Amino acid sequence: RPHDKFLLVRHYIIFPLFSLLQKKKNINILHASAVNIDGKGIIFSGLSGVGKSTLSIASVIMDKGLFITDNYLLYDDSKIYPFPEWIRVIDDSKKIMPELNKFFETKKLKKNKKNYYLLPNKLISQKVKPKIFIFTEIGSKCKLKKIKKDYTIKRILLSKDQVKEFPEQNFIALLDLLNQDAKL
Repeated sequence: RPHDKFLLVRHYIIFPLFSLLQKKKNINILHASAVNIDGKGIIFSGLSGVGKSTLSIASVIMDKGLFITDNYLLYDDSKIYPFPEWIRVIDDSKKIMPELNKFFETKKLKKNKKNYYLLPNKLISQKVKPKIFIFTEIGSKCKLKKIKKDYTIKRILLSKDQVKEFPEQNFIALLDLLNQDAKL
């Protein structure tokens, strides 16, 4: 079977690097996407396939934001850090967000029914303090509501069966960081 270069890079370079960052620099990892809009870090978390990547791209392209990360959110007790890699987007995103068609026409890589896009360096953010945490879910309605920390933790623990990439304490540590400035 041919080697999957992306899988090899993740397992032998990226994941060991994350482990070192966590042990030596106290930098946590979370399965999420993030953008910087007007100096505010906005985090999109949730299960795979709910639209975190599409929301990040839309925020950068339509809201004139800066990209922080897709898939791997790195953070410590005060900031979230950029980890720009190829952004993975499923084909349905083109139907959901036709406003992004011009972006979707840019050079991409296709692999396993997903499109991979790379944003130019001028659209990549520096480290920033997180201000907004959005836990995305699939549903028939689109709504935004403010929820309390206890409810958020319950949703995170329920999603643990689906998202096995990172431990749930990383979610909770991020909520503590967000809670330093505002009551959730």
